[in-house]
Amino acid sequence: MSLDTDGEFERLNALRRYAILDTPPEGAFDRITALAAEMLDAPVAMVSLVDANRIWYKSVHGPAGLREIARGPTLCGAAIEEDGVYMVEQASADPRTQEHPLVTGPFGLEFYIGVPLKTHEGYVLGTLCCMDTRPRSADLRQRRYLETLAAIVMDEIELRRSAAQISRLSEALAAACSDLERRACFDPLTGVLARAAMLDRTARLLERAVAGAKGAALLVVDVDRFKGINDTYGHGVGDRVLKEVASRMAGSCRGGDL
Repeated sequence: MSLDTDGEFERLNALRRYAILDTPPEGAFDRITALAAEMLDAPVAMVSLVDANRIWYKSVHGPAGLREIARGPTLCGAAIEEDGVYMVEQASADPRTQEHPLVTGPFGLEFYIGVPLKTHEGYVLGTLCCMDTRPRSADLRQRRYLETLAAIVMDEIELRRSAAQISRLSEALAAACSDLERRACFDPLTGVLARAAMLDRTARLLERAVAGAKGAALLVVDVDRFKGINDTYGHGVGDRVLKEVASRMAGSCRGGDL
């Protein structure tokens, strides 16, 4: 597949949006590859994701420690170009695969079957695949099993993405609520309690004082001739006066003062 085509660029962008590359192994995917290997009677099953220059494995049932390989002319890279099941029954005799490193190397791959992992928008992220070292085929029932499991893999990937989106929205909502509460409770100019919040907290403080038979004191401070400051020097100066008064009052309060 050409890496500079518009379709490949869009596919890679779709893969990035799922934010799944280079994430730790997860039980949900490992259970699927274990089941795929059992259903296909194969020693190896993988969930592969085809990046720009590599094939990265989200789950591997079989060879321990395998996390990624260079993309090149790979089996999974070929499988994502297919609309359905991609199967090689005897790789050592198939012109498409007989020079492949997995075929010529120590593993001695002969059988490969892969099903594309396709998003709702039609982008293929990778494959669910099974491999074997003996020439063989997969019957219709096994191919359908693998297609069903591939759909479940995509359900898990979509669910994972939705959970991440919900988490981000929840964090944004919590931050917005905190900001609204701060704006409602505190004067934006001086940072002191707003009128409604001050009355509410004062009432609760007095209730606790009465219930606990403890004393409470209320100090009322006003700024003399403040209207004259605004009228004479303008609201900018008036704002600075209010901020200075608030700062001095805050500096005079004890830790438990309201």
